Amino acid sequence: MSYYFLAVVDVHDWQTFEKYQEETIPIVLPLGVTIHAVTNDAKSVEGEFDGTTVILLEFADEDTFKKWWDSEEYGEVKKLRLASADTKLAIAFERTSLPDAASV
Repeated sequence: MSYYFLAVVDVHDWQTFEKYQEETIPIVLPLGVTIHAVTNDAKSVEGEFDGTTVILLEFADEDTFKKWWDSEEYGEVKKLRLASADTKLAIAFERTSLPDAASV
């Protein structure tokens, strides 16, 4: 079952954050991760949006997510994100099945 990572960050040092992104991609891509979105153009349709950037990644499963998140390699690169942006939200979750429309 797919496992997703959703983050909202408020970037205050774009040059360092871009370096973080550049160094993160070679770590996640070999894991078969799908990068669904990285945007600086998200707009709130309800509630408060307190960030500049939204990231949505899809992993094959929770183990693959943890392999990335807990890796020493990502731990080093993560320092760039922590230095360049404030994390407003970072959540990981498993995709759940919705009821079949015909059965509703």
